[in-house]
Amino acid sequence: MLRRCAMTTTHEGPTSPSITWGYRRKSSLQQSYERQTKALHDLGIPEERIFEDAMSGRTMNRPGWLSLLSHVRANDEVWVDGLDRLGRSTLATLQAMEELELRGVRVRSAKPGEDLQGTTGELIRQIMLVMAQWERRQMLERVAEARAARLAAGKPAGRPKTALADKQVRHIHALHAAGYSVKQIVGDLGISRASVYRALALRPAPADAATEAT
Repeated sequence: MLRRCAMTTTHEGPTSPSITWGYRRKSSLQQSYERQTKALHDLGIPEERIFEDAMSGRTMNRPGWLSLLSHVRANDEVWVDGLDRLGRSTLATLQAMEELELRGVRVRSAKPGEDLQGTTGELIRQIMLVMAQWERRQMLERVAEARAARLAAGKPAGRPKTALADKQVRHIHALHAAGYSVKQIVGDLGISRASVYRALALRPAPADAATEAT
């Protein structure tokens, strides 16, 4: 069982005991946690207080992240090897930081130049906010350009339907049967919600009857 360290006291009275946690994320199973793990261990964070995810940072609906949120309490600290481990985009990273800070948890980064404390931290946050706004505008511009191009070519303005292989359909059904939500499947596989719903509406072909590329 995890134990919290001794109670600390301020001029306003005793505060809650605190714990230092770690979080690491990699985008795929093929990647390694080695560098992140070393950075967190070097900070003195034991393995049992490190949460992890092996999935895209596009979604905040990650098992390890949600478990971390359920454990942290006010006055705790969460360390990462770099702020980009919290989310794939600047906006996602800011949202993750806000989720922790609303709980009274301090976010710390082991990466040089990412100290979020004091005036330097405020400057970093302002830069990240500007970057998030820029990323959002870029995304909207790309969507508008793609829509205009499709309309000019006489095609429907929406995203074209993507054909799913039998193997993908079976995989989606397996994830759904295992309790994964549509949102989680979208985040894990990097496909649209519409594709997931289309796959779930299909009867998956048996593995031995399906024709799959080798």
